[in-house]
Amino acid sequence: MVLMKFKMKLLALAMACAFVFLPNASEASKINDAQQTTVILEKEEPKGSADGTDQKYISANKPIANGGSPWLDVSVIDKKHEVPSFSAKDNFYSYNNDYWIKQMGEYGISSSYDVFNEVNSKVDYNIANLLETPVQFSHDGSICQKVYKMVKNWNRRDKIGLQPLMDDVNKIEAIQTLEDMDNYIIGDEVPNSAFCEPDLQPDLNDTKHYAMNIIPMGLTLGDAAEYSNMTVLGKRIKNANDVAAKKMMMLAKYDEETAKAKIEAMYRLEYALAGTMYTREEASKADYLQKTNNPVTLDELKEMAGRYPIMAYLNKYGLDQAERFSVPNPAYIKALAAYYNEDHLQDMKDTLIVYRMLENMEMLNSAANDIAMEHNLAVRGYKGSVPDWVRGVEYVKAVLPGPLSNLYAEAYCSKEVKQDIEGIIADVTNYYKAMLQDETFFSPEVRQKAITKLDNLKVRAVMPDKPKKWNDIKLNKCKNLIDVRNALLKWEIGEYIKKMNGEVEINWVPSYTVNAMYNIADNSINIPAGILNGVFYYSDYTYEEKMGGIGMIIAHEISHGFDTTGSQFDENGNMKEWWTPEDKAAYNERAKKVVDYLNSITVYEGLHCNGEINKGETIADIGGMQCILSIAKNKPDFNYKQFFNQYGKLWQSVYTKEFGELQVNTDPHPLPYLRVNVILQQFDKFNETYDIKPGDKMYLAPENRILVW
Repeated sequence: MVLMKFKMKLLALAMACAFVFLPNASEASKINDAQQTTVILEKEEPKGSADGTDQKYISANKPIANGGSPWLDVSVIDKKHEVPSFSAKDNFYSYNNDYWIKQMGEYGISSSYDVFNEVNSKVDYNIANLLETPVQFSHDGSICQKVYKMVKNWNRRDKIGLQPLMDDVNKIEAIQTLEDMDNYIIGDEVPNSAFCEPDLQPDLNDTKHYAMNIIPMGLTLGDAAEYSNMTVLGKRIKNANDVAAKKMMMLAKYDEETAKAKIEAMYRLEYALAGTMYTREEASKADYLQKTNNPVTLDELKEMAGRYPIMAYLNKYGLDQAERFSVPNPAYIKALAAYYNEDHLQDMKDTLIVYRMLENMEMLNSAANDIAMEHNLAVRGYKGSVPDWVRGVEYVKAVLPGPLSNLYAEAYCSKEVKQDIEGIIADVTNYYKAMLQDETFFSPEVRQKAITKLDNLKVRAVMPDKPKKWNDIKLNKCKNLIDVRNALLKWEIGEYIKKMNGEVEINWVPSYTVNAMYNIADNSINIPAGILNGVFYYSDYTYEEKMGGIGMIIAHEISHGFDTTGSQFDENGNMKEWWTPEDKAAYNERAKKVVDYLNSITVYEGLHCNGEINKGETIADIGGMQCILSIAKNKPDFNYKQFFNQYGKLWQSVYTKEFGELQVNTDPHPLPYLRVNVILQQFDKFNETYDIKPGDKMYLAPENRILVW
């Protein structure tokens, strides 16, 4: 099903993103936190520009501000990684973080490294300790350890080789007719992922109940826009995909010409369908959720899908008994129905073979894993290796999040920390209530609805009081990682059948997660235990440090309940527009100023910020800063320098220029140095604290500031 396919495709990214490691897994349980080690990774020499100058990290930022001048993105790793020093008045991000950036840059980071990776490294280390220690009388522990050991057992994996993959590939090669393709997609005990799939999610119109969504496949280039106008990033991803797919097929004994022909067939199929899919920029717009909220009857779905066997798929596994169906992208399903015929049978077969090669690399032998690592890191510009214990931890996190969450919570969560975080959330929500009551662009009716939504905010902090049990996940018959995937897929289908016509059960974010989020589907703020480490939180931090760290994260996330996306969902998480056209117009007028300001920033040569994509996260950052500074006004002797310094540390990062380009093109968050400098220059209190005046590079004239609230 879609969840497992999604996890497997993301696994490669997860493997490539943990860059500070302990030694071998067998040693993990012998080393304490203070002895963590950074592995220096082999890297390629960067190529200079044609004229011999290095254009790697000059930002040609010309802000709207009077006297504005360029900031240097010191996070970009250059050949020598020299980090210039700046004053707080000229580049606060560099001033606050240059020592950390220089230190991290010297380690030869493979593509990117930030404080989230830093904390994730500690969390992974703690998880490795759990998985290396024998667990008695624990179902959660036994299944997590089984998968962890499978990942690390290279002797067994090399002995099995490519056989699990080839069993599937041979089935695809044996397809002779469209009916054969039908039967392959439908599968025997579990379905085979193909060109669209069911995905059980809360019904956007009634989030207390589920809807069975029929969603499109993913694209190998990521963004549908790449198929109409391929960017430099798209070309780099395509090249990495092509190389990996060809190497995998040659490893599977295909000759080079056959491999090339199958890759070309895959692109013919993707180009034929990509034009009906939403681009990443379209998905970032406020009306995206409205466009993708398309309830249908089973008969309407049948007519829409035409010859494609989605109805037989649903019927085979009992999923056609769902009471509610939705098709987020009807144009895609109709295009797929038109494409699905004998004329395209060979291209469909070849496409599925290429997909299997790319999505299974991490689950096979060492030769396939070497190809996977080359692929993952080629996209980001550097080469490196990942210790086995890290592979094991990341894999278990990807496929068994619930059971592993229980293990982590039992070992590393405390009621005292939970109470502390809930207290910070209360401080933040109290501010937002006061802010909403005074907000001038809201009409009285909308203001009251906003306050009602805030009053109904659900708080999920650190860990649940009663963890969910996962005893029905059975992996005892699994002999390899593809068996594990199929067993979990079978389990997931059973979960769909149990849940699909009942009330929605919202799972907590896994306790080990190093992130935080606002969930529009149930109007909740989620602060898992994993993020409560490092610069984000320690129990003995000062109040200012806590507010500059996890306090800013919490304030940022809660603000999403009241932005252009949050405005489409009521206090229960149902899709119900509660802003009037006038309120929305007033908000959009302010938001446009944010977009225009961000669009004015040239990040690297020829590459601008995308204000439309970055708008929502920037507004949330600014709103979060407004929130904490307002709370600080009522705290005697509040140490603003300590607070601003802690906030600046949240976005400490180093990365290759390739990774920076990737983030600009794909990430709704601005680059780290902009998340510090752009946000802080909006506030008088920051200027007062560091004596920033007109003419300083951090100064932004009041008339050019981009406050929304």
